[in-house]
Amino acid sequence: MSREALAELRLLSRGDDLPALRELVRSRAAELGGAAGVAPARLLELAGGSEREVRNAARGLLERARAAEVQQRQCRAVDRTGEVVRTLVATARWKDGAAHLDPGLLFAVASTAHQKLIAFDVDGDVVPVRRRDLVQFKAVARRLPGVCASVDRTALHLRWRHGAGGLDLRSRNPAREELRDALRVVLLAPAVEQPVETVHGRVAGSSAPLPPSPPPPAARPVARPTGAWLGDILAALGLP
Repeated sequence: MSREALAELRLLSRGDDLPALRELVRSRAAELGGAAGVAPARLLELAGGSEREVRNAARGLLERARAAEVQQRQCRAVDRTGEVVRTLVATARWKDGAAHLDPGLLFAVASTAHQKLIAFDVDGDVVPVRRRDLVQFKAVARRLPGVCASVDRTALHLRWRHGAGGLDLRSRNPAREELRDALRVVLLAPAVEQPVETVHGRVAGSSAPLPPSPPPPAARPVARPTGAWLGDILAALGLP
């Protein structure tokens, strides 16, 4: 259904010009019916019916058009997210068992996805991260110099100022349904680990410096919830 026909249908369905509404449904029955999944013959029949039938038909067409538009937007969003995820995976570089990710692509995934969780599958180990945490961090990342990202089997690691600042993200107790519906990002280490290429100490293709290898799992603090760490950073930057 063209935007012009939809706008005209919406306008006439709210007004008192019943003859014009009848004429619109009758003259564009094929277009309206095709978009709404209604046989044009049925619309022609309704156009000649009572005022109530005509107005009910118009409302039904508008509801179907809105539903179709929402579905199309969702499909486009899924396509965009899938494309960004594929690029994120393809450009990942491995070092010391961690996949180093392009921060811009990582934040783009968080911005375009609709799921509550992003589940990084790192060689079979799932690292769930709350999407809202990444979205919040993206808002302040521009104030932090040299932001870079990597993920291993323990957490998603965000570093800045050449590793002087850091944030480890991992949702500790995600709901089962959230984990089931999570956006999956599958990262498989190559058989022979390729060194991360650097240019003057920075990750190739990125403005971010190469982060130091994360400390062994035993040395990483895990008692405090992830949200508190992110909250500390936001507070330190004077943000709510």
